[in-house]
Order: sequence, then C-alpha cells, then structure tokens
Amino acid sequence: PRSTLSSSSAASDVYKRQLHTCDATQAVDRMIDCFEEERQAQIRTQLALTLQAVIYQTLVKRADQKGRVAACEVLIFTPAARNMVREGKTDQLHGLIESGAEHGMQLLDAHLLELCKRGIIAFDEALNQSLTPRDFQARASGVIGAREQIRERSQTRQ
Repeated sequence: PRSTLSSSSAASDVYKRQLHTCDATQAVDRMIDCFEEERQAQIRTQLALTLQAVIYQTLVKRADQKGRVAACEVLIFTPAARNMVREGKTDQLHGLIESGAEHGMQLLDAHLLELCKRGIIAFDEALNQSLTPRDFQARASGVIGAREQIRERSQTRQ
C-alpha cells in the first residue's frame, strides 16, 4: 500500500491488522517491508514511536480436553525495542524478547513450554509448534528434567 503512517492513529491501524507471520519480529519486518525502500527509514521511526506491543499467537491442540489453546509470543515496545526498530536492528528483537520477562515479554517457545508443564498441551504438539525445535528440546530437558516427564504429565491428563 502507498498509505503514509503520518499519525499515531494511522500507525495503530496497521498494528491492529492481522499479519500472517512466524513470530513477533517477523511481523515488525513485514509492516516495514510493505513500503517502498526509500520510505522504510521513516516507517521504522513511526512504528518505533507508535507501537506499544506485537503479539503473535498460534492455536495448539489441547491434551487436557477437546479444543485448542492459544500460545503467544509477546514483544513489548520498551525503549530498547524502539531503538532496535528505529535503527533497523529487528534481528536483535528475539534476544530482547527472551530477556524481557520483567516487561511482560515472552517467546513462543517459553509459552509452549509453560503450557506443556501445566499439562495443557502434549510435548510433541509443543515441539511441532516450536519455532526452534532443537532449542525447545534443550530448554524442556533443562526445565523439567527429561522429555519423558513432560510426555507422562500430558498423557496422564488425557
């Protein structure tokens, strides 16, 4: 589109739209990439000033009952996040999300693991939905102890 994000209401309109992406960082990149290259610096600045958060969600099959549950990745626009977007360093947002729990941020994999620990989703389903399966497995074995323990918990609730 050739629209301009000249006001916060225009920028928030873009924010409210549903974007089909793999994670919160990619959503920010997609918003910027919608515009011509010569305008992307301006768009990065406007997004950095106006966005409050980006939430990525996916629906995951439940293990504890019928249906699905939302697993979310949350990027809160702290001053550090705003600087990264403004400076075109969106590749660093993933690390910021990972270390930003005190600001309400969370990686998708962290939420998937939490849902697993609570027996709401099965380990295999979480692994299938993970954006980084190898890292997810390593994190799961470190947090819970062993992959089998996660599976046992999720299977006993079925």
